[in-house]
Amino acid sequence: MRRALVCVVCALLRMASSAFLAGSVVDQCVRDGSTAEGKMDCANRLVVTLSVSAGEGGSEQLEAVLSDTTNADNAAVSLQNPIMLLATKSPVRMVYPLRYVQSVNNKPWERHFFTDNFFSGLFGTYCSDSWGDSDVACGYALDQAGERVFDSQGFCCNCDFGDQIGLNSHPGVEIRGNVDCQLFGQSQASGHCLRFDDLWYNVFEIGPGQISFTLSIVILQSINSPLSAIDPSCDGVTATLPAGWICKGVLNVGHEQPGDITDDRQVAAQFIGDFATSQRPPEFTSKYFIVPEGRTLEADLRAVHPQLVNGARDWMIIDKTDFELDGDVCNKIGVSYTAFRHQSPSCGGLVGSCLRDQPFHFWEKDTNSRNQGQATQYFVDSFGDFSLRTENSTGTVFISYDVHQRHESVITLSIDADDFRFIINNSPGRINLAYIDDFESFSGNGLLVVLMSNTGFLPAQYSVVVACPGAYFLPVNSQRQSVDPGQSWRSEYDIENRNLIGGDFFCEVALHDALHNEIDYVNVTFHVNDTCVCLGNCDCKCTAETSNVVDCVSDRNPADKDNGSDSSGGGFSLGDLFGLLGLSLGAGLGICSSLISLVICLCVLRFCFNCCGKPLWRSRGNNNNNN
Repeated sequence: MRRALVCVVCALLRMASSAFLAGSVVDQCVRDGSTAEGKMDCANRLVVTLSVSAGEGGSEQLEAVLSDTTNADNAAVSLQNPIMLLATKSPVRMVYPLRYVQSVNNKPWERHFFTDNFFSGLFGTYCSDSWGDSDVACGYALDQAGERVFDSQGFCCNCDFGDQIGLNSHPGVEIRGNVDCQLFGQSQASGHCLRFDDLWYNVFEIGPGQISFTLSIVILQSINSPLSAIDPSCDGVTATLPAGWICKGVLNVGHEQPGDITDDRQVAAQFIGDFATSQRPPEFTSKYFIVPEGRTLEADLRAVHPQLVNGARDWMIIDKTDFELDGDVCNKIGVSYTAFRHQSPSCGGLVGSCLRDQPFHFWEKDTNSRNQGQATQYFVDSFGDFSLRTENSTGTVFISYDVHQRHESVITLSIDADDFRFIINNSPGRINLAYIDDFESFSGNGLLVVLMSNTGFLPAQYSVVVACPGAYFLPVNSQRQSVDPGQSWRSEYDIENRNLIGGDFFCEVALHDALHNEIDYVNVTFHVNDTCVCLGNCDCKCTAETSNVVDCVSDRNPADKDNGSDSSGGGFSLGDLFGLLGLSLGAGLGICSSLISLVICLCVLRFCFNCCGKPLWRSRGNNNNNN
């Protein structure tokens, strides 16, 4: 056997950032596993390893002309049929899968009002917030089953007699509702109810980023070389070919497809992997991604709503620590009835003190910063150069981050060889089973199961390549496995649908052998259900008979006991009366106490007189006369 031909001499690299890494000539042998004999077919192959970059400028192209080599005696040898390689790499993006969690309200707000008083509050006030009372001030919100939602009755702020006479037995009771606790105050009780905005936001969990790019290698052959039929993959690239060259084929490799081969089987490409970048792209597993749910608004309002007019530009990424999706904590996104009713302080606090830091407030803060030319914190473009896509008619939602660092990928091209002999076991196989159970969009439950078997006589390597056409699905990375003869291999693939609206879809599943030939192929059809958007925190269910946007509460704004008054004035206290007499409140209360004590003493004496009858001296006189 001849010794190694060491390198390719003429590799013309037009892009300085790309590199020719290695070249050698080997005897490549393929041992056929379709027969028990395992017949071996050998051929000289030129194996070339290249790195291809995508950097600041976006797509970059590596141009290499393979025309001369050196033999074992270091003598220059010209290739009879020179080959040109045009390797192009698209801009690199990190694509982040999303999983729908629930929906939260844009801007919950507090409704407060005065309730009716009996005789201006002199004999007590009337505002009920007791659970089970049929006449609570705020009414009850009802769930999907028509049952009362616990704590939805809100709370009341009432004056009592101590407040009315100036003893201030409930400090701060008048702050929240601006009630008038004077003796004859017109509005001495207020109701405080939680109400919700018409706009809601869908909350998505952001999965780990998945790198995505396209790496294409155009194989060119000199027009002076004998050429077989033009490969169909050359369609669309002939107009960009250098003069004197003819397209031989186009190979596409990457994370989704590890290898490819021309139709004439003369050139094969294999994707080896990527070099690490100097900085890692951002990860968002500690944040939520929120998108406004326009379907909760009337159609004419969607086109003009300030939080919708900028589209994807105003989507936000917010720390998970700013959320409490159970609704039990004030001033967190997702706040609901329980947090509102049991807030502390309640009547001593300000209106809306439990409802800060909601999606509207984050949007408002970033909008003000943007308008003032300052950096934003929550809008998606705050985190880098994102490619955002939304289809208003279909609800497609996903995010991807453009990687601006230089990103190097390594590929190997197999053309001819003679350095050392290596053997590739290649065996036939088939796909026995492939299926995807129906799942809900954005649920993270899409799973493709593929079962294949080695039908030959040799252990061999196989690749399963999955492609789900359309922009609604994240790319699916291929899987590779060595399978013994007669054995099967079961592989699973996450199918991520990024469209809120479901439908009937299919994925193409191809089985490739060790030489990257497609040896079996199936289409897998499946149904994706629309994302069941739950407005609030509940395990809502969407059916064919219901809308795909389900409110966890059927009536969020029940009728309340507002008395229609917009004023809390008109009453007066004992302090006002003493003031008219020129007395301080303390002096007046002292005089009142003395008068009350005198009246009590007189009443006691009167009681004793009525109880004991005549005086004692008069009784003694009557006794002496009798004697």
